[in-house]
Amino acid sequence: MEIVIIRGADSSVRHWRDELAAVYAPRRLVFPIPDDATDLPLAVPDKRATGANVAYICRGMTCSSPINSLPGASLATRKSGLNTHTAGQARWWILVFTSVALFGNYHVYDSIAPVADLLQRQLGFSSTQLGTLNAIYSAPNIVLVLVGGVLTDRFGAARVTFWTAVICVLGAMLTAIGSRTSS
Repeated sequence: MEIVIIRGADSSVRHWRDELAAVYAPRRLVFPIPDDATDLPLAVPDKRATGANVAYICRGMTCSSPINSLPGASLATRKSGLNTHTAGQARWWILVFTSVALFGNYHVYDSIAPVADLLQRQLGFSSTQLGTLNAIYSAPNIVLVLVGGVLTDRFGAARVTFWTAVICVLGAMLTAIGSRTSS
């Protein structure tokens, strides 16, 4: 975790914040704090601007010496290794992957409706049986949502999402292989 504290005049600290936050770094927090701010945490009042803006880069319990230029602060944050992509690129990739996941999610939940007529004609399912089939298909989600929440709290959203996706892909592959071998 990296915390960047920017001190100086109100309008200019916001400009520094926008520049330093433009690079996507989810483990970095950037706080623009005007010099005239009051009721600050204990360590912050000591970090004041001496004339122009100043930035302090804090990791753990240690903060850097004051950095008096925006290019210097930008360079120091880029050297930290927390940067991955620019914010614009990351947002587009997140949008693409979320859209694909949601498309798959809606496809899976509508999997019984497209074959309902076939089930009724060829296997003689009643409307009640189709409703029961949908309920049986959806019932585990009542429990799995709670389990997923506990796992997410314990291991983090990224890790749980990744392993859930792996299990779903393996299940889809087994279904595809099983349907080929049974015919």
